[in-house]
Formats: sequence, C-alpha cells, structure tokens
Amino acid sequence: MRRTTSIGFGGKTERKHPFIKHTVGIIYDTLEEPVCIRRSASFKDDYLYYKLLNDLAIKYPDSEISAIYARMKYLVAVVCTDSKTVKTLYLTERIKKGDVIWQAHPPK
Repeated sequence: MRRTTSIGFGGKTERKHPFIKHTVGIIYDTLEEPVCIRRSASFKDDYLYYKLLNDLAIKYPDSEISAIYARMKYLVAVVCTDSKTVKTLYLTERIKKGDVIWQAHPPK
C-alpha cells in the first residue's frame, strides 16, 4: 500500500528511541486508522492519535515486559501539527482529556 502521510519523525525521537525505525508500519497504522484523535489539553499544536493495541501486531520481547504492558490498552502517537512530526509514542490505559477531533466509536 502506498503511504501518503507526510509526517516525519523528529531527530530527538530517533536518537532517544532507535527502535522507532523498526516500527514505522505500526506508526503508520496508528496515524492512518486511529480509534480517536484528540487535541492535547497542554499543547494546542499537538494531536494525539490513539490506536487499540489489540489492533496492532506488536510482539513483546519477553514475558516480563509482556506482563508490564498487559494493562495498557492504547498506543498513542503525538503529532505536532506545526512541525508535522511525530513527537513521541507511548502506551496508555485510557484516552486523555482534550478536544475530540475525530472518533470512530465511543471510548471504552
């Protein structure tokens, strides 16, 4: 599938998290088919793209890490609309507060 998203990855993100280069497909899936997009309550130029972890093919390296992340529900890609970069990725248990930009279905 041709990727048309023009969002880049900031140099700081790649330096701090070199594994990002190997997860580009997961990042694109999150950006192209999120369950929810919210504007950050703290940084108005940032949009938070939420993707259900169950919808992603993520393999954890060992059972200890798998147990830690078992309670996590969403992968979040934070996109800065001003610089058009993915600022960071993180896992979370819930959707954070912020203006709803788009939502596929009500959060659970």
